Amino acid sequence: MIGDGVEYVMNTTQRYDVIMVDGFNEHAHPGDLNTLPFYQACRTRLSEQGVLVVNLIGLSHGVKGGFVHVEATFDGRALMLPKCKSGNTIALAVCGDAVDLSLAELRVRAQQLEARTNLALMPTLIKLEHEPGYQQGSLSI
Repeated sequence: MIGDGVEYVMNTTQRYDVIMVDGFNEHAHPGDLNTLPFYQACRTRLSEQGVLVVNLIGLSHGVKGGFVHVEATFDGRALMLPKCKSGNTIALAVCGDAVDLSLAELRVRAQQLEARTNLALMPTLIKLEHEPGYQQGSLSI
């Protein structure tokens, strides 16, 4: 299907375990994909244990931008990962049970994923250790 993601999320009645948002125009602007009403519609469309993953490309360090809408929509149960080498900043938000993963478990999962896909996540994990959502050896959302 090709269409407007905002329109789809606003009008569908389907529920999802994961919604991934990664859409920008030629000027790297997300438009209506980065608004409070859109994120509220995403939360409504998520299952009880659903996860929202959003690319908030180009945020400067210490700037929350659209992440403020994600935090508000998910009652603070959101985490912004450190900016990647590519300039992408990924946010995660969760419904349902808390997510609490140890650094050791994250390292194992990152190594397994890299072996299958060549996606190198270890630099992000190293940066993650210094982020506010990372407390006492675990990632908590």
